[in-house]
Amino acid sequence: MPAPALLKPFDFDQQGIGTILKQFRLTMPVNQREYFWTTTEVERLFHDLADSISRNEDSYFLGTIVTIQQDLGAVEVIDGQQRLATTTLLVLAMANYLFAIGETNVASTAIDTIKGPGANRSDAKTSRLTLNKLDNVLFQQIMEGVELPTDSRYLSHQKLISAYDSANQFVKLIVAQYEKKRHREVLGEWLDFIEYQAIVLIMKVRDRARAFKMFETLNDRGMKVVQTDMIKSYLYDKGGDRLGECESHWDGMRAILTTIETEDDLTTLFIRHSLVLMHGYIIEKEIYDKVQNTVSTPQQACVFASDLQKLAYEYAAVFNTAHEKWSSYPDAIETYLDVLNMFNTKPMRPLILAISFRFKPNEAAAAYKAMVAWTVRLIIAGNTRSQGVESPLIEAASEVYKGTISGLAQLRKKLLPIIPNDLQFETQFAIATSSNSTIAAFYLRELEYASIKEHEPDYQIPQDKERVNLEHILPINPDASWGIQKDVVRAYVKRIGNLCLMQKKANSKLKSAAFAVKKPVYESTPYAITKSVATYPAWNEHSIIDRQEKLAKLAVKAWPI
Repeated sequence: MPAPALLKPFDFDQQGIGTILKQFRLTMPVNQREYFWTTTEVERLFHDLADSISRNEDSYFLGTIVTIQQDLGAVEVIDGQQRLATTTLLVLAMANYLFAIGETNVASTAIDTIKGPGANRSDAKTSRLTLNKLDNVLFQQIMEGVELPTDSRYLSHQKLISAYDSANQFVKLIVAQYEKKRHREVLGEWLDFIEYQAIVLIMKVRDRARAFKMFETLNDRGMKVVQTDMIKSYLYDKGGDRLGECESHWDGMRAILTTIETEDDLTTLFIRHSLVLMHGYIIEKEIYDKVQNTVSTPQQACVFASDLQKLAYEYAAVFNTAHEKWSSYPDAIETYLDVLNMFNTKPMRPLILAISFRFKPNEAAAAYKAMVAWTVRLIIAGNTRSQGVESPLIEAASEVYKGTISGLAQLRKKLLPIIPNDLQFETQFAIATSSNSTIAAFYLRELEYASIKEHEPDYQIPQDKERVNLEHILPINPDASWGIQKDVVRAYVKRIGNLCLMQKKANSKLKSAAFAVKKPVYESTPYAITKSVATYPAWNEHSIIDRQEKLAKLAVKAWPI
């Protein structure tokens, strides 16, 4: 008896990306990521196409697009939005150029590809491609040719506008090498190549669960897909009858995170930091697996998305000392957070976040003050990135988040085993260097305060670089009058013992002057640890070592455990 026929779970079809744009109504699911390609990715696609055309190749492969079949004329795109949107912008730019030079027939053919048969130049309603909720209004404005906003706060909007600008510039680059009478022919060849020879493998999957599984499998095999997208897709898939709530919380989280000007992949980092508070140590590549293992019902999906939104509020606050959250906290907390942000020690981030979320104002201020000292000790000891330090920091952060640790005393007891003790810190500080002028200036300010604060508790050194800056006593490029070999300069010029704070006006006159010329200026400064430089009869490696050993003893007082 023959085996029963099986319904194929998915179909493959190989087509030009222009044909796909022309043939289908392409929509994005509500969980789809925003447009995220930078100018680098956009221009790489354009130049790859140009290289293939210039070599007269039969085809250029653009990868796989994963879709869910909806009806005969519509598919939902699970993976492929960036390529489809960018190609659409390039075709639009070509059409607009052709309209501008009076080649309306070819231009209209291009518009038909991206908007559908019979569409006119300003008709957005018949666009064949619809982006997600956040990006689609702007995308359709681009398609219409209306004036675009110049101050959008959404990163995806900025990137869409930048991609369209790149497309317009690239079209000009394509035609620049030809006489104007050939521009229609050249762009016509490009449009044909995009429609028939810029090949994608379109996978049409019959059900949503299988589509997401294919999305994950392709990602595991090397497609560059950020885990954030997979987490969002998974949460929305599990949201069930509470999908609207999940979507609202996720959008709220993303809106908050866009206010933080930092690394591009901040959302992935934030989700990892949130997950370690909830579940303990997790490496970045395992965060999607952790979500899968802990979220399986609509209730759990909604609670997790809600928790992310709440933590995003705290995350934004710790990056921004002017945030409304800190209005009821001691003023000093702003200084401590500014220092912690300056160091940007990522293993400390979950603990900083947990303290913001859980500790009361005075306790939070005390904890952040202590964290500044601990961070300095760990950085000087070179331990901030070791597993032996990161794991305990994350464990402490999780205990703070869960309420097991409720104050500074408990936190200090938990972390004491990983913080360098006074002897270790002094030993390491005595040989430490600093290549970051901002951090080096911070070290010297704090050492200055430690040297005199018992006598003048209100004494403050300006942080404005226009008034006070960093001086290398032994210059980076000393002239022959110093009589110091180059290898000695390289070994000692960035040692903390060779650095001091100077009023900018005085420092500008010194430059690479001989030490004998500099001494009277050091003597006249208002800063005690700079003034002490003038007590040395000469300045060489022995002077630097001696001064730094003295500063190391002071450092133990400046940053106590």
